[in-house]
Amino acid sequence: MTWGMNMFSSMRMSLPGIRKRSRTAILLPLIVLLTIQSCKKDDELLKLSPNGGQVNGIVANNMALVAYTIAEDSVKADSLTSNIIGAINDPEFGKSEAILTTQVQLPEINIDFDGIATPDSIVLSLAYKRNSQLYGNPSSSQKIAVYRLEEDLIASNSYYSGYDFERGTQVGQWEGVFNTEDSVYYEMNGVEVRDVPQMRIVLDQSFGQEFFDADPTVYTGKSAFLEFLKGLILVPDAGSMASGEGMIAEIDIRSAASRLTIFYGDSLTKSFPITPESERINTYRHYDLDADIQVQIDQPGINYSELYVQSMAGTKVKIDLPDIFELVADGRIVVNEAKILLPVKSGSFSDEYDVPPRLLLLQPSEKDSSNAFIIDLIDRIAPPSPSWIGFSNYGGAYDAANEQYVFRFTRHLQGLLDEYYLNGVDKNRGLYLVVPTDNPVTPARLILDNDVTGNGRKIELKITYTKL
Repeated sequence: MTWGMNMFSSMRMSLPGIRKRSRTAILLPLIVLLTIQSCKKDDELLKLSPNGGQVNGIVANNMALVAYTIAEDSVKADSLTSNIIGAINDPEFGKSEAILTTQVQLPEINIDFDGIATPDSIVLSLAYKRNSQLYGNPSSSQKIAVYRLEEDLIASNSYYSGYDFERGTQVGQWEGVFNTEDSVYYEMNGVEVRDVPQMRIVLDQSFGQEFFDADPTVYTGKSAFLEFLKGLILVPDAGSMASGEGMIAEIDIRSAASRLTIFYGDSLTKSFPITPESERINTYRHYDLDADIQVQIDQPGINYSELYVQSMAGTKVKIDLPDIFELVADGRIVVNEAKILLPVKSGSFSDEYDVPPRLLLLQPSEKDSSNAFIIDLIDRIAPPSPSWIGFSNYGGAYDAANEQYVFRFTRHLQGLLDEYYLNGVDKNRGLYLVVPTDNPVTPARLILDNDVTGNGRKIELKITYTKL
């Protein structure tokens, strides 16, 4: 499991009506948090045992919780380590589309087409990410329409998953099956080439002709070329898919095989690569949701027996802790360990609909209820000292043997209880359970068991504490 600064991608900076914000605005809240948590506490009683050690520990296994599914807010969707594309009609979740917007770059200045006036063909190729998780039915066909992008992509801006880019003319369409395993063969410069597994979209001849008819100044530099072709939008369509059809796959945009290639003069080519300098943005649509999910979204605040988590800014789980302050009703305590166990519904996953390899436990932000870190996660990303061993306690990786996820939020709970006991301030906003949006980008979904009858598996809180 890899953890790092790309964890920021699971956060949303939300202000009404604003879809883009500067990266400085995203980084500032974490800098403040790290500064706060690095300050030495005056009260020596709060030196918790990071490995869960305890003296005369009391175990509370029956703390109440209320868990329900809510729609995920828009999440940051640019500067991702990889990208996804495709449409799916998940029988348990509904229809989803992963839309990809990307740029291609000028390979060299002052290019020409060797005096040839027309192209033979123009092909957009996108390499599949090797050994990545797929989501859906690999044998089902789907359609992807390709459009010109009609607005500038600004590198200094942040783009979010709900953003709707301005589309220009449609320049192509692809229909087929994502073949993520087999090599492809094609002719380039008169030689047959064997290349990595990839999607190859033959674009309209008229679009290729635009490259030949363009003013030569188009090819004098990056800015001039991006004014000519601002980018391409690839839009899959789940509208006509039957339940169980469709798939979403991970694309390796950084691969040399991901490019726009013009074939001309029988055996000549010009390739316009997708490079690390290219803006690459995933946006998502979810609709025709399963009735059970829609009920939870429409009627939140109820403890439901099945809970739904989906990547691509789909759904997440809200966990309320209504009775947590009863722990300090008789006096202050030290929390030795606060743990939450999240069982996966048996039979709800398969090779086609696999569970996410890891999840994140977050909290609603105080400002706008968007995703915010808890201190235990910050400790995991940036341990307060080299000797700190508590960073590994956070958890979140899928436990296949027990079909569950486990998190520890000891420091977060201690802070809530102390703030309430010492200052009378209630900062208990509950918890969020989400699929990370990056590092890696994982198309996946998850159904959790939370048997409210008490006869089956359910989400459990296990808190061990010592009275002071």
